[in-house]
Amino acid sequence: MLNVSFRSTERQTPIKAINPKLHLTVLRPHTCQAYVEEIYRLAGNVIDELHFMPQERASLAGYDALIDAGNQLFREDFATLEMHDFFLRHLGIAPESVPQDIKTNRWLRDGMPEQAPPLDGRYVLFNHRASTRLRNVPDAVLVEFVEHIYQQHGRARCWIR
Repeated sequence: MLNVSFRSTERQTPIKAINPKLHLTVLRPHTCQAYVEEIYRLAGNVIDELHFMPQERASLAGYDALIDAGNQLFREDFATLEMHDFFLRHLGIAPESVPQDIKTNRWLRDGMPEQAPPLDGRYVLFNHRASTRLRNVPDAVLVEFVEHIYQQHGRARCWIR
């Protein structure tokens, strides 16, 4: 595992804070669900180049490193490690060497254009279903979670999906 030092700036993405000179090229399947396509579009401040499979093997020769980040669900530690630590570990970086403030998903938030709030007043959105069943909030604790949200946020409007 690598131990790395970090410099974090407000508008810099965590991966670019780790290595400001990093040029990130992603190779992925040509078709994805519409919501995945939207994430790739919004990730323009993270991904420098996007290429689609299949690619000739020779086209990969000019890169300093090739990292296969696919098929996460089939890796033994996917269900047991925190998401950021999982990816850091599989990138060869010791997760404990990365400050917690860098382990955030703010890259997507920071890349979003300014938008008017959709509702007036306080509200809570909660979806207990994730993109994979493994990450769902278990039905056995769902009522307890919703009750906790209600207790924390009082009379805020709540939408539970």
